[in-house]
Amino acid sequence: MAKLIETNEGYAPVHQIDDWDFPLHSEILPGLWVGGTDDFDTIEQSSNLNLPKAITKENFDAVVTLYAWANPVDWLVEELRFGFYDSDVEHIDKEALDSAVSFALSKWQAGKRVLIRCQAGLNRSGLTAALVLIEAGYTADEAITLLRTKRTKYVLFNDEFEVYVRTLDKTNE
Repeated sequence: MAKLIETNEGYAPVHQIDDWDFPLHSEILPGLWVGGTDDFDTIEQSSNLNLPKAITKENFDAVVTLYAWANPVDWLVEELRFGFYDSDVEHIDKEALDSAVSFALSKWQAGKRVLIRCQAGLNRSGLTAALVLIEAGYTADEAITLLRTKRTKYVLFNDEFEVYVRTLDKTNE
C-alpha cells in the first residue's frame, strides 16, 4: 500500500507518493487524457540533452500544460500553458483556469485528442480535468470517481482542490 509523505519544501507542502502504480498519461474518456511530465521533459533537465519532443502530433492534438517547468510541446500541437502551484485555490487565477478548462473542453468536443498535464498528473491536471467533465455534464462525484478510476486513486489528493471542484458542481444549483 502506498503512503503519502508530507514534507515542507518550496512554496507549499509537497506530497510524495512512494508507490507509483500509474502511467505517465491516462485516457479518461475517448480523446481526453490526464497526465504528468516526464522527468527528462522539463526545461532544466532537457537543456543539456538532445532528446526528441515527448509530446508530438502523433500523440495529441491539443495540450493544457499546468506545470511551468514542462517543456513546450512539439510543432503542430496546440498548447495552452498556465502554470500554477499545487497549493491552495486562493492563489489560482480563476479566469485563467476557466480559459484552460474552456480550451480543453472545446478541443475535446471537436474530436481532438486532448492532454491535460501537470507535474505528476494528480492535482492540477485532476482539478482542470474534473472541471472539464463538470462542464460536459458530469457531477463532481462522477468526475472525481471517473478520474480516480481511470488514472489513479491519488487524483485530487489535495483536499482544497477536491473541495473546490465540489463547490462548482452545477447539479447543486
